[in-house]
Amino acid sequence: MKVPDRVLVVGGVAAGMSAASQIRRRHPKTRVTVFERGDYISYGACGLPYNIEDPEREIEDLVVLTAEHAREKRGIDLRLRHEAKELDADSGTLTVVDLDSGTETHESFDALVIAPVRAPYACRWMVSTCPESRCCAISPMAPRSRTL
Repeated sequence: MKVPDRVLVVGGVAAGMSAASQIRRRHPKTRVTVFERGDYISYGACGLPYNIEDPEREIEDLVVLTAEHAREKRGIDLRLRHEAKELDADSGTLTVVDLDSGTETHESFDALVIAPVRAPYACRWMVSTCPESRCCAISPMAPRSRTL
């Protein structure tokens, strides 16, 4: 398989950031862009009960990797508060909306990693329209997954 020039990752929590980091380590010249719908990346959701139990505990205690670290140290183009809306697998583009400005962009890709944590159903519509040669889904709800 040819090393992709640009990889898009949908979902910036554990699986998505892990995939993005692995791609950057294995293929340093590959441009990796992560789109995360929320305000945080790579947080430990399993620690949420402790934050609920102790209102004095900061939500940042759950963050494993900060956005700044991902951008500066790992070289990942990370875009918080961006949501994937539409996939055109034939042209290799993903339509993404900036949730703060409402701006819609069309991002081209050679490979796509789909790793949403909040909405596994989104994985189904994306994966069902993308050929296996271009997509990798990381979700128990995904109809297929493979390694880049």
